[in-house]
Amino acid sequence: MTLTEEAGWKHSPPRLQKAKIRRLLEERGAFFLEVRNWMSLAPQYRKHLKKEIHIEDGTPPDAISYCTHCGGCCEVASGFPDFPEETLIPVRWQRIFGEGLGRGHRFCPFLWEEKSTGSSLCSIHPWRSHPCRAFEKEECEFLMNDPDFKRLSDRKWVDRTCRLLLRLIDAG
Repeated sequence: MTLTEEAGWKHSPPRLQKAKIRRLLEERGAFFLEVRNWMSLAPQYRKHLKKEIHIEDGTPPDAISYCTHCGGCCEVASGFPDFPEETLIPVRWQRIFGEGLGRGHRFCPFLWEEKSTGSSLCSIHPWRSHPCRAFEKEECEFLMNDPDFKRLSDRKWVDRTCRLLLRLIDAG
């Protein structure tokens, strides 16, 4: 959605836009499969793919009721790769977290959608970086009041973007 607001995108011909979108989808899809395959190696990884991973051990769900699982806190393409010592994710992924998946990516590569609900899911939540752990209620409230974020999370804007994406992919 933010890509369509950039000058470089607006002035690109449809054919180039289509190629960029396909490249983004291919990169993102390949990385999704890599993470999914890693998670499927052992049951202790699979259990973390449930929505409950957003809740720290022993914390009742209503204790973090401010979190709507919108994914706004994961809207950046990369972050400071400061992971806890006990992290289980591969070093290469920590580097990807720090550098992003490449040009054009606008959100964390570990951000997934929870079973087509529109809710967000952090696929590495138990092993997330320290900066992600520091994002708490005050930061969330600030983000929720940001006019640009409100516009990007508006259902009409999301629907418009989905139509544009489908048109770009289907265009011949």
